[in-house]
Amino acid sequence: MSDDKIVATDILLEFLEVAFNQILFFRNLYPKEIFVKKKIYSICVYVSEHPELNEYIRNVLNAIRELVKEDENSLKTVNLVFYNKEKEPIEKFVFNLTKLQANNTEKDPYYLKTEESLRTICLKLSMCETYLKPLPEDSSFSTEIETYETAHVTLNENPRCEDFPWIINEDASEMINKNLLPLKTIKTDCLNMQMSKHNKVVTCYVASWAVYRPNNGQFQVPNIPAELCTHLVYAFAGLNSTSWTIRSLDPYLDIENGNYKNMTQLHERHPNLKVLLAIGGWNEGSKNYSDLVSSPKQRSTFINSVIYFLGKYNFNGFDLDWEYPGSGGISEDRENFVALVKELKEAFKKSKYLLTAAISANQGTIDTAYDIPEISKYLDFIHVMGYDYHGVWDKKVLPNAPLKSENGHSVMDTLNYLLRKGVPANKTVLGLPMYGRTFILTSKLNSSQESPINRPATSEGFKGPYTGEKGFMGYNEICEELVSRTNNWITGWDDNSDTPYAVDNDHVIVYDNPRSLKAKFYVLFLFEHAMSLNLAGIMTWSIDTDDFHGKCASLKDSLDRTETTYPLLRSINVVLSQSDNNNDGNNDVDNNNGNNDDDKGNNSSSIARSSYSFILITLASFIYYI
Repeated sequence: MSDDKIVATDILLEFLEVAFNQILFFRNLYPKEIFVKKKIYSICVYVSEHPELNEYIRNVLNAIRELVKEDENSLKTVNLVFYNKEKEPIEKFVFNLTKLQANNTEKDPYYLKTEESLRTICLKLSMCETYLKPLPEDSSFSTEIETYETAHVTLNENPRCEDFPWIINEDASEMINKNLLPLKTIKTDCLNMQMSKHNKVVTCYVASWAVYRPNNGQFQVPNIPAELCTHLVYAFAGLNSTSWTIRSLDPYLDIENGNYKNMTQLHERHPNLKVLLAIGGWNEGSKNYSDLVSSPKQRSTFINSVIYFLGKYNFNGFDLDWEYPGSGGISEDRENFVALVKELKEAFKKSKYLLTAAISANQGTIDTAYDIPEISKYLDFIHVMGYDYHGVWDKKVLPNAPLKSENGHSVMDTLNYLLRKGVPANKTVLGLPMYGRTFILTSKLNSSQESPINRPATSEGFKGPYTGEKGFMGYNEICEELVSRTNNWITGWDDNSDTPYAVDNDHVIVYDNPRSLKAKFYVLFLFEHAMSLNLAGIMTWSIDTDDFHGKCASLKDSLDRTETTYPLLRSINVVLSQSDNNNDGNNDVDNNNGNNDDDKGNNSSSIARSSYSFILITLASFIYYI
């Protein structure tokens, strides 16, 4: 290895040693008396003084070093796994070691950026007691190395590792209620790493056209925070209404410029992440989809084209976003949509593709468009679009995504209605907006204390500098406006809907921020509906309008104070981790394969499409009682 790679390896191994000790200390697996304080990365960390535990950790790190020396790309993940007394895995800390880099070290010759990132992770690890349930009595732990087939031979033939044997563990990834809660990502000139802990579903939609937005609004695949999502949905593909096959709506971007490839490669770098392709969207309309599903022959042609398309571009699943059955089509759309979903699911069994759908939050549309009990049988997840309840079409100022309301148009009303219709809570993913609605008042407010809610407005709102759509502003546009023109905007809060708003003369923005998202989570996941709802998780439309550049850090409203980027998405992850602990882990959702028993083992099959993957685990879990 080059000198730079050796340095990167040393930094990685030192960090893993510190991280393992921090986790073991704060998870209370051993008496805290065996740990002592030391100053590393300019902060106090806890390090074991117990000889046998220290020897075990050194042997693990030595095995990692030998693997990297043989092939610096052989290391996928290092996992610290906790087991209950029945030896079932109950908690896993995943260190996704994407890449050791040896270039551009002149930009940070003293590794100050790397040290800062490692310090942030250690501080986050010290908080794990606050959002993780205590480990049960008689718990134990082991380490896993996820690598390639030849690594097992490499380790067992290496004389430096002969006293510390490793074995192939084909069941190492099997966990109950497995989902991903990201803790931190490092992207520096010498180290690229993601650390995560399993929890609820976070589905992130990406609008493909965001790449064409100007200036700071331009969003590309490298901007995607894969560690903050369990599922990515790339929007949108379209329908060829002549051949009845799926097609790219932007072949230059998706195929020639490699956006499909770049998206699906995120799954290769983050094996727990599922990347889906969505078809439809508002601009596609409804009639062509109505024509498609009305004919069994056309459905069959379409389904075969979808399977070919997903396989060709290595997607993990398919999301239906027909807006909406029964709208601009025929009355039989509702039943024909069930037929399409059923036939897709049957056709997906061999490839184990995920199948999801985005559905309207409007109760009238729900009745017209969806046979909820039937589509629930075949969909892995149902994305409820809990937004666009109101806008300029109402000709008065009303919230985009009210938590509650008196007229039945709110997130709580929609979810309660769907649950009464028979939607399974453990397949229901609540969609939340990363944008707001803009309005122009017909007359200015009388005072700065007056609320704009329910005030008359014109039929056209104003637009933001990036999205360019009247009546709509992304959260990044909203927060940048509030930061750059602080003296112009008066902000307030509508208690009836739990929604923030901002007013500048006759201009009004009604939007969601971390506080309003938290209010939704606390009602829907933590308190009065904690046991009756217990939804699968959260969906966001769309992450390209979050504050992905971190321009609005001065607002200090993110619930994750360790990072400046993606305040909405990070806040979602923080609150969902708290809700999962309060709900006693009763969610039946599996991140890899929804609720379909036929899809068990989906993760291993998807990995096999790129390279054969092995998990190496210590021959005996290290257990020590004091």
